[in-house]
Amino acid sequence: MPYLQGRLERVNEPALRVVTDQPELQYPFSHYLRMLYYDSVTYHPEALDYFYRLMGADHLLFGSDHPFGQPYSMVAEMVEQLDRTRPKRR
Repeated sequence: MPYLQGRLERVNEPALRVVTDQPELQYPFSHYLRMLYYDSVTYHPEALDYFYRLMGADHLLFGSDHPFGQPYSMVAEMVEQLDRTRPKRR
């Protein structure tokens, strides 16, 4: 979802609406995205880094695709490689 933030915010602009009876949001779409939490299962370091920079560590949860995906160690290694300050490492 966070990767679609720009597109979702533009859809809510009155001048760009295709659906005329679309309800108006009280806040920008990013406000609602920040009310959610997201897991770290992406297996793509650049995507995880983008998410971290866009949404922050407070909305990133450790996750895996167990028993179908890669081992926990792969996800943990990607999280450890994120460019972040020491206090945000939890």
